Amino acid sequence: IESEALVMEVAERLRLSKSAFQQLQVDVAAIRKRVGPGVGASVLNGVVSRAAEWCYEPALVEPLVLERVVDA
Repeated sequence: IESEALVMEVAERLRLSKSAFQQLQVDVAAIRKRVGPGVGASVLNGVVSRAAEWCYEPALVEPLVLERVVDA
């Protein structure tokens, strides 16, 4: 998929701070909520995984925290 390749390329070019990586996780969780489970899951998982590789200090946001932030 062309869009998936583009997203992965952009993620590779970024060097993320811890807070930027966590914001990306919140954004991906919000997208997941809008599109529903399973829709684009592999692309979204790939974005977070690749971003973690390019983060100076990757720290995952706790699932309950993500849920609260997205539901707010």
